[in-house]
Amino acid sequence: MRTSRITSALCAAALTLGALATAHAQDELQAPQASPEGGDFPKREATPEEIDTARQTARDGLAAYKLGDYTRALSLFQKARDLYPSAQILRMTGYSHLAVQHWPEAVEALEGSLASEVGPLPAEDRSEVEDQLAKALAHFGAVTIRTSVSGAQVIVDDDPPRTLPLTKPLRLLEGGHTVVVRAPGHLDATDDIVVEGGKELEVTLQPKRAAGTLEAAKPPPPVEPPPPTGFQGVRILPAQREIGIAAAGTGLALGAAALVTALAGADLRRTVAADVTTHEQNFGSNCALGDYRLCVYDRAVINSDADRADTLRDTSVWLGISGGALFAVGTTLFLLAPDGPLAKKPATVGMRCGPLVGGVSCAGTF
Repeated sequence: MRTSRITSALCAAALTLGALATAHAQDELQAPQASPEGGDFPKREATPEEIDTARQTARDGLAAYKLGDYTRALSLFQKARDLYPSAQILRMTGYSHLAVQHWPEAVEALEGSLASEVGPLPAEDRSEVEDQLAKALAHFGAVTIRTSVSGAQVIVDDDPPRTLPLTKPLRLLEGGHTVVVRAPGHLDATDDIVVEGGKELEVTLQPKRAAGTLEAAKPPPPVEPPPPTGFQGVRILPAQREIGIAAAGTGLALGAAALVTALAGADLRRTVAADVTTHEQNFGSNCALGDYRLCVYDRAVINSDADRADTLRDTSVWLGISGGALFAVGTTLFLLAPDGPLAKKPATVGMRCGPLVGGVSCAGTF
């Protein structure tokens, strides 16, 4: 820090301070607001006398700095800053802190110098301040604190508590630090860390729940209804009830067809029996009477009708058997279905209310 470059910069800063102080005294400007990074700088108006005093004090501080008396220089610059915290005075305060290796105070003053709106730094001076600020920041590390406990706070050394999660990593000075994560109803989780300048560090702390504390109430599990009692049906097929109805209906239709077919066959058999009697009367038992060819033809017609009567009889039998089987199967599926008539239904609430003298009467079952 004891370089000719810093000394030259301080000389230029002192000259700039003198010019700015005179102009500010004439215009009676206000003192600046506090810098974004902290620093309790005055917010009241600075009088011309205070500005002159701050200028002279800063010049005395510069003289002490040139002589290597950095402690005295720092004390004088801080007095000047308290009276009139212009950008140049903050700049010189930061340089003095750098000389005595006060890294946090140097960062605060140099960042305040860059942010000051009273006598803002020219571009060349800003570049110089940014370079010196980078040297101070090289002694800080970025520390990220993590925890899964809700409502937790982090305390680093003796600093005020900060609520987790943090919006950005903590900027901590290199060296050892004590990190404590604290949460209601939990034991403190503590870790001693070592921060390296210019590096990042992640710390995860999980406070354990203190004995005797209750966890947040959880909603009770849903109560399952008791298992149903009685016959609940037997599921054999998907859509069993509907399939049973369709099968039983088809069986009834086949039964009706069997009945119609049987009646038609019986009627045809009666016709055949009558034709046989008429044939024997006209042609005899062996076509002994009448035209032989006509007898043979008549006999063939009668035999054909007899064959059709037998076919109708057999068809009606098979239709009846098939229809009965389908009806039986369909009825069984329908009756055994879980939503069929034999399955026991859960009890339902039924209430009926009506007017009654002196009030309302309700009756029903639960």
